[in-house]
Amino acid sequence: MLIVFPLELNEWHLRIEDELMADSILNRIASGARYIDLDGCNMRKYFTSQRS
Repeated sequence: MLIVFPLELNEWHLRIEDELMADSILNRIASGARYIDLDGCNMRKYFTSQRS
């Protein structure tokens, strides 16, 4: 399974209002996860600037 999310794990609690639900979701997702941080330019901004 691949999950892509623009927030850091510690920022997820800010988006999920119910703290118990946030903990449950994050525990299930993060327990066996591998993290890949992608660096580089923002392709949306790049293509938008190319159209202008």
